[in-house]
Amino acid sequence: MSGNICVVGGGMNLRKHITMEGLDAIRNSASTMVITGDFDTARQVLAFHDVLHPIIDLMPLYEDGGLDEDNYERILNAILDEVLRVSSVTVIVNGDPLVGMSWWNKLKDSPRFQGSIRLIPGISSMVNAFYSINRDPIEAGCIVVDANRFLLFQYEVTHELDLLILDICSTGTRRTFLSDPSKESQWDFLCNVLEKNYPLDHMAYFVFCEMHDTSATIASPTKIGELREGLKKIIFGSSLLIPACDPASLSYSFLRKLLTANRVEHP
Repeated sequence: MSGNICVVGGGMNLRKHITMEGLDAIRNSASTMVITGDFDTARQVLAFHDVLHPIIDLMPLYEDGGLDEDNYERILNAILDEVLRVSSVTVIVNGDPLVGMSWWNKLKDSPRFQGSIRLIPGISSMVNAFYSINRDPIEAGCIVVDANRFLLFQYEVTHELDLLILDICSTGTRRTFLSDPSKESQWDFLCNVLEKNYPLDHMAYFVFCEMHDTSATIASPTKIGELREGLKKIIFGSSLLIPACDPASLSYSFLRKLLTANRVEHP
């Protein structure tokens, strides 16, 4: 099957964040499929921007409590069926299609598809998480990692860099529970690792980024030693942001080089 698929990042709120580039791609396609969790808003936004072709909601294919691979298999097959029907399709996703959205890679591996795939950037939850506490991710440097990969590969925690842990709603499980992220969660495993590497009174933040008009971005402060009780407060789509601890060491030789570099010598 040949054809064109364009995956458009809709940002965290499609009404506010859809880009001109994304709208241009949508208008030039024959069909648009939406997996943002707010289909009504998507229809309103696209109608406002004079998108006249069919708009299809993919969220009914995402089963609450289902295995991720099964959910995305259904979604990918629906996309491929639509490409076969009309040849040119856009797919609108939350956030940015390159940040935590690796499922679309399976399109390239499908024997049913030999066409082209284009990605259009959007504002990601990663960026929004740092905005929620007005923190520049470059100031201290940062690590961004998926919760399950963080635990599976036992990555060493460098607590002198900011740490943003994504997908905490599915910690220790391959299922995604949209309605209750605490189901099957192995939250204590993550808490164990963090408690070993941070002072218990060090502040962390549960961050929920706005997903549509009826929700707002929330950054709830929680001490590392109180994270275990936080499982009940996690809203689906939340991340955990842990600002860096103060650096424990400094290279004085490199500091001297920085201070003396490009110094103008006066006669």
